[in-house]
Amino acid sequence: MKIFLVTSSRADFGLLKNLILKLDKIKDFDLKIIGTGSHFSKKHGFSFQEIKSEKIKIYKKILITNNTKSSRSLLNDMSVLSMSISSLIKKNKPDLFIVLGDRYEVFAITLAAYLERTPIAHIHGGELTQGSLDDGFRHCITKMSNFHFVTHEIYKKRVIQLGENPHFVYNVGSLGTENIYKTNLFNKEDLQKFLKINFRKNILLICIHPEITKELTTNLVNEIIAALNYYTDKTIIFTMPGSDLFNDIIFKKITSFINKNSNSFLFKNLGSRRHLSLLQIADTIIGNSSSGILEMPIFGKPSINIGQRQQGRIKAKSIINVAPKRFMIKKAIDSIYKKRSNKINYFNYKKEKNVSNKIVSILKKINIKKSQTKKFYDIF
Repeated sequence: MKIFLVTSSRADFGLLKNLILKLDKIKDFDLKIIGTGSHFSKKHGFSFQEIKSEKIKIYKKILITNNTKSSRSLLNDMSVLSMSISSLIKKNKPDLFIVLGDRYEVFAITLAAYLERTPIAHIHGGELTQGSLDDGFRHCITKMSNFHFVTHEIYKKRVIQLGENPHFVYNVGSLGTENIYKTNLFNKEDLQKFLKINFRKNILLICIHPEITKELTTNLVNEIIAALNYYTDKTIIFTMPGSDLFNDIIFKKITSFINKNSNSFLFKNLGSRRHLSLLQIADTIIGNSSSGILEMPIFGKPSINIGQRQQGRIKAKSIINVAPKRFMIKKAIDSIYKKRSNKINYFNYKKEKNVSNKIVSILKKINIKKSQTKKFYDIF
């Protein structure tokens, strides 16, 4: 089976890495990796280097501007992606496209594959992020896809609710969970050397991404920054916002903050291993990243989820949801240091360590030809 697999960001590669390595070892699969999106962006830290460090060969690089200043800019990049993928399909005639997630780049690629009648396998469907444009992209990708690898039984039900045949919807668990278990994490001392930081006793990890409007994004970052001004005694580490509309607002505010506060740092691309290692040593993760929802609870630590972006996701009891108001954010941070509990209720995902093996096993058995003609599945 000839398979094309797409990675468009540091985030999705971190999830896909183990699956790629497994697929690449199987003789029945001719795997080709397509790299695009922010992987080749200087602003986002050239995350394609992490792909190279794993000795994974990128078959085709599709360069886009990553200009997120307007919806028109995104549409221009989506046009480039769609046309490039269409040409690749005509040249190579893959049997299957594998995509993950909900980004606009992935939507454009999926649309091209759908129009070219190439079957699509989608990972992470059925989830909700109601405060993000990604929510609409994800469900559109689901409707164009033939096979669905979801992370939770509730998400499986939602994909079926969208009219997908239950026979092709597989609850395999979370690749992110598997990735944590299979990654040899750095300890605090090694991280200090890599990042060139002398960590203070307490560490706050901040991951902020744009909300659905400019106004909501501006308010979110302003209120988080205002709250962080109270914590000059702690090491504050920011990660780069994703390549979305309004990310420049966040980037400018963070840059201004770290220029005034010697205890704060911004990293464009930590890479999966360093990011997970930071989750392990940080006291909490603050912002609106899926990392706070899907990954931090596995370490038994609290996440402070702010705003609307992650609205609708299944959440652990360790996640503190607050409105984007500085004193509420400060109150949430202070509460963590008052409680200081060693372990917090574990997330209600399975402690799955072999998700990529499950996906590979299913891919070996699927009948591509039988699945090409989709029918809407009614649940009534």
